[in-house]
Amino acid sequence: VVAITGSNGKSTTTALAGALLRAAGRTVAVCGNIGTPLVACVDGPPERVFVVELSSFQLEGTDTFRPRAAALLNVSPDHLDRHGSLAAYVAAKRRIFLRQGTGDTAVLNADDPWVAATAVAGARRRLFSSTGAVDDGCALTDGVVIETGDGSPRELFALADLPLAGTHNLENAMAAALLAR
Repeated sequence: VVAITGSNGKSTTTALAGALLRAAGRTVAVCGNIGTPLVACVDGPPERVFVVELSSFQLEGTDTFRPRAAALLNVSPDHLDRHGSLAAYVAAKRRIFLRQGTGDTAVLNADDPWVAATAVAGARRRLFSSTGAVDDGCALTDGVVIETGDGSPRELFALADLPLAGTHNLENAMAAALLAR
């Protein structure tokens, strides 16, 4: 299971991660808040990768959900009428990492203070940034997204090749690339 949450960009990142995994030859079910519920995809061929978009409403009640890779894209004040405070909303979003452990990957936006401050126990913490270098993850450098943390730095994609405009879509693509890796 690959899981994505955040205030903005969830559907775009979920679709991108699904497309990247399909391009890599994996059988993929894209589901969750993006349209088809996860439960509707359970029956089917083995060895599928479920790429799941999750809201704070879905995450606030999770106890046993353990995605192999999960991303928290960003946080902005949202659904405060339900959660009561920004801190409670962030806590619900962070539950995506609750059961992750050794061998799992947590993808976090280094440019968002709420997200960057997220503690992850056990999982590999990979960051993405459109503004500066990261030790483990990917960042934009001279118009190219470079991955670090697995030996020598490697080019993932050029900004000029991204068909989606805007910094937010660059960040969505970086998160999707790290999730697919």
